[in-house]
Amino acid sequence: MKVVFLISSLTVCGGTHKQLLKLVEYCDKIGVEYKILTKDLDYNKTYSEFEERKNNIVVLNLPQATNGWKLLFRPFLYFYKLILLRKYVSAFDVVNIHDCGFEALTPAFYGKTVVWQVNDLPYIFNLGVFSKRKTKLSDSFMRSFLKFAGKFVTVFTVNVSKNAERVYKVYKKKARVLYCGIEPLTISRTNDKTYERFKKGEINLLSTGVFLPYRNYESLIEVVSILRSKGINAHLNIIGKKQDEEYVAKIEEMILQKGLDQAVRICGQVSKDDFEKLHADSDLFLFVNIEQSWGLAIFEAMSIGLPVIVSNSVGATEILSDKNNAIFVDPTDTYTISSVIIDIMNKTDYYSYISSNARNFHEKYSWDDSYCSKMISIMEEYSS
Repeated sequence: MKVVFLISSLTVCGGTHKQLLKLVEYCDKIGVEYKILTKDLDYNKTYSEFEERKNNIVVLNLPQATNGWKLLFRPFLYFYKLILLRKYVSAFDVVNIHDCGFEALTPAFYGKTVVWQVNDLPYIFNLGVFSKRKTKLSDSFMRSFLKFAGKFVTVFTVNVSKNAERVYKVYKKKARVLYCGIEPLTISRTNDKTYERFKKGEINLLSTGVFLPYRNYESLIEVVSILRSKGINAHLNIIGKKQDEEYVAKIEEMILQKGLDQAVRICGQVSKDDFEKLHADSDLFLFVNIEQSWGLAIFEAMSIGLPVIVSNSVGATEILSDKNNAIFVDPTDTYTISSVIIDIMNKTDYYSYISSNARNFHEKYSWDDSYCSKMISIMEEYSS
């Protein structure tokens, strides 16, 4: 079996990118021949392990009809892209699409086994993280077209069951649910410094995620403001690529308006060493995204015993247990979130309990067992 993996870009360290990386590492391990096709590549901004596989990566040179005279020839460019993409994948048995970026081009894969890993359905369907998106007049046509393009997909795979429900709603096909694996961070962290900070009324908070509106960083800024109004010296670090500059500016303005410029730091995309140090120096990890499909960062934090406060709309709650190995909250209820933080600061036994359970959780979900081996089995099942 020969597999070609498609991912829109390799210019960031995100959950979808880690998902693909683990899958190709597994392919290397079991001897599956593969190539990775992407529209955009920057080895300095994505996981370094991809550069080790640069001989297996091809950057697609597909024409874009974005402005000017090219718009007049959009239909012709579309068919030209289909022809080019067909040429790229012709030598492979299985096409494995990772998330969005190729959903309109699936007719190019006619006759191939096509496995589409959907982490979030395309924005045009206004589902999940895109539920608040403003609709356009052209949406109806695009939705119909993408539903047609979905007929060329052999099987859908998703990372949580609620996405399987959305796939069925749109494409009328049942999706296979494959939970992501958990790769523990390789750093040492103890709770001793945390307890010292708690005694002094201090706490270091951490959150991670590419800057997009559904990250709901507004709630975290409000939480820090509430905690400090109650006499708690709270600090928050936010790690993540500044992808949506307008949203970044909004959060920066909110920080200034509340006088929190010394309490909240937007770190951007950081080095591995800084990433690990920020985790080691934190006391609580907050992930209050709205409608996030999974939440890989949650499990990375848990793997070093960093207790996590998680939005009840995040897909990760499907395998977590509230008040056992994580704490679930309404992502917009900032007063309750603040109360939860104060409560855990005052109950070090409970903090220790959550921390210990979180640290041990990752052992249940290895990447090979939870995701990679099952994905390869699905490819073999449908391509045989």
